[in-house]
Amino acid sequence: MMLPAMNPNHLYPRSAHASPSPVDLASTNRLLANLRTREPGTLAAMSDVVVIKLRGRANYETWRSSLLQQPDLSKGQKAMSTGATSQQPAVGHEIYARWCKDKCHVCNILTRSLDDVMVSGLGAHGKLHATPWELYETIRTYCRPTPAFATRLIDGLMEMRISDFPTPADFVAYVELILVCVEEGGYSMTLTWLLFNTVAKTHTELIAAHGLVGCLSGWTLLLNEVRQLPNTKERRRRPSLRSSDQSGTEEIFKGREGDGEGEDEI
Repeated sequence: MMLPAMNPNHLYPRSAHASPSPVDLASTNRLLANLRTREPGTLAAMSDVVVIKLRGRANYETWRSSLLQQPDLSKGQKAMSTGATSQQPAVGHEIYARWCKDKCHVCNILTRSLDDVMVSGLGAHGKLHATPWELYETIRTYCRPTPAFATRLIDGLMEMRISDFPTPADFVAYVELILVCVEEGGYSMTLTWLLFNTVAKTHTELIAAHGLVGCLSGWTLLLNEVRQLPNTKERRRRPSLRSSDQSGTEEIFKGREGDGEGEDEI
C-alpha cells in the first residue's frame, strides 16, 4: 500500500473535548479476561457466540459482517453496537435494566471478537472503551483509516522512544496495531525504518545484532526482542489518538530499577 507522505513538522489542532484517560493495561487485561472467562451469572447465562476474530484491516469487513449477523444479537443490540441507540435511559426507568443488560451483552461479544494483537494494541493506544459503541467506532477508525489518520499514526512513531511507554511490551503493542491497521499486517519498509530508528535511540545493540530487516519474520523477531527488554525506568505515557483531530494528555508511569528511579524525557 502506498503510504501518505510523512510530515514530521505537521501540527494537529487540539480539541476542546475531554482528553482520554491513561490506560492501565494490567487492569484492562484483567477486565477482558473476566469478560472472556465469564463467571456464573448474567453473562454466563448467555450463549457462547462464535464471531470471526478481528486481526486488523485485512479482515475488518468480514469481521464486521460476521458481528452484525450474529443471531445472538437482537436488532436493538446490533444498533447499540454501532452507536444508534447509545442514549442511556434515566436511572430507575423500567427500560434501564434491560439497557444495561444489553450493553454488557454487546460489549462481551465485541471484546471476545478481537484477537490478542487488537486487544493489546487498542489498550496501548488508550482506546479500550467501556461502551460498545465507542469501541466499535474506534475499531472502524483504526481499521479503515483516512489518509490523514494513517499519516498521523506514522508521524507519531518518528519522535517516539521505547521509554515513552509503561513497558517495552506496551511499545510493541502500540507499533503492532499500526502495522495491522495501516499495512494490513504485511511487511512495511517505512514502518521498519521507523521501528529501527526508535529502537536505536536506546538499544543500539539490538539493531547491531539484527541488521537490516527485509521481511515480516525479521520484523516479528525484532519486536519479540524488544518485548523481552527489562522494564527498569520511570516512563512517561504519550498522548493517545482519540480521533484525527484530538490529542490527550501525558501521564507518568513509574517502574523500579533497584533502589533508584529515573525519568526519561520525551
